[in-house]
Amino acid sequence: MALTAYNGKSDPSGVDNQTLVNHTNSSGGVERIIISFIRTHDHSPVNGYFNIKWGNASDLINIQVTYHISSGKNTALGATGYNTAVYQNSGNYMGHTGGGGGENGNLPTELYIADGEKFMLTSYGSSHMKAYSILVIPEGS
Repeated sequence: MALTAYNGKSDPSGVDNQTLVNHTNSSGGVERIIISFIRTHDHSPVNGYFNIKWGNASDLINIQVTYHISSGKNTALGATGYNTAVYQNSGNYMGHTGGGGGENGNLPTELYIADGEKFMLTSYGSSHMKAYSILVIPEGS
């Protein structure tokens, strides 16, 4: 089975609630999800956020990120001023966020889903998600 790449951004002319990625594992084995890059707009829209959801479709794990962020698996960054820069290779997290490093300002960069499970990326705010690049790799059975 081939790998799948999801690349995109929010539709600025679209509705506030957008499903950007809706992937179901039908490979017959485990799939690895690598979040290579995510960047959100820093001030527009007000109260924008995104959710990363994965697992059993009837009971998805749901991580909501409310801070503006630039993050990913191997993201290089440069921070100035009052912003917080985080590099923690052992935690598999690299990124930049306008808020503190609290619960609503971080995200996983690598996940695994079993056959039949889902991975979703949703966004609130018609222009909140500036860019994303996500790779799905079948790991076999």
